[in-house]
Amino acid sequence: QYSLPADVLIPKGAKLRVGRWNAALAEGKGGWDEDGIMNDDAQLEVKEDGSRVLTFQTMYLTALAVLQPRWACFPYESWVLQPTAPNRAMLSVQLPGEMLVKFEIGSGLCRVIEPSDEALKPLRSQWLPAMQLLQTLKHHGLNLIPCDDDAVKVSEALASTVKDRSLEESACLGISVLAPAYAMTHSPANVGLSKDEIVVRVATSLDYQAPPIRRESDKWRSLLFRDHELRYCTMLDASAEKATHGKEGMILDNEGTNHAPPTVGLETRCFPLSIIKDRADEATVARCEESSPSFTESVRVMFDAMRLFSFVSPTAPT
Repeated sequence: QYSLPADVLIPKGAKLRVGRWNAALAEGKGGWDEDGIMNDDAQLEVKEDGSRVLTFQTMYLTALAVLQPRWACFPYESWVLQPTAPNRAMLSVQLPGEMLVKFEIGSGLCRVIEPSDEALKPLRSQWLPAMQLLQTLKHHGLNLIPCDDDAVKVSEALASTVKDRSLEESACLGISVLAPAYAMTHSPANVGLSKDEIVVRVATSLDYQAPPIRRESDKWRSLLFRDHELRYCTMLDASAEKATHGKEGMILDNEGTNHAPPTVGLETRCFPLSIIKDRADEATVARCEESSPSFTESVRVMFDAMRLFSFVSPTAPT
């Protein structure tokens, strides 16, 4: 039997596995080995006092640990960022297995709101820098900091949609500046495009009391970050929402219509605030320009660390 620590989160439907320490693995460096442990018959029991006990069979008496793949939380099913107050926003990320994670992002500090599991109770009252919060969640069993190797472990389909890291970093920096006045969410067109193209949906959101913008709303517009002939960002026409894949510099829909903009007169710094100035009213632009740099930096770090432009399911809902 193994008593699980109270602060370890067990995702709904997760199949727990136990490993033994094997010093002979990894050329003598050691590692966790499932050989000799009957994980298929392992049972998790929740006691009346709320404690959790994992029962399993093994022929080894040695150091044991509960194991979970570091890629268990990927790919994300969907995500959305919604401004909720001056220099404050809510980031909601739907994980596999019907687990919703919500973060409140503030000026330099963030906190986790959901899940409401008892394992995270001490953490929900703490405001921490973005990266520190994500690192702390790893110790609670929730890894939301993926790397390219994780995509390969999940599926070939996900690995094929991972974006160029440099472009991804530029997009995270650019999009963070819009966070004070814009709701954001993943675009269904993003996963079908090449590694050198990132599309994200944005919609003006100045009323903090308004309900979240629905996915099917016509308020959403597609913002493209692209590295083709030169690196730039631009706002796509509404028809570009139908795009499904990229080919030879084109952004195509199922009918073969090219939605790629001409590479003339574009914003080449991947700074979308320059683009929206021609499309948004003064209040929207002012809210972006007057926001706290520590708030937009927190948004940037969360987007960049969580790889929200690369690790969304290829079959994410529209």
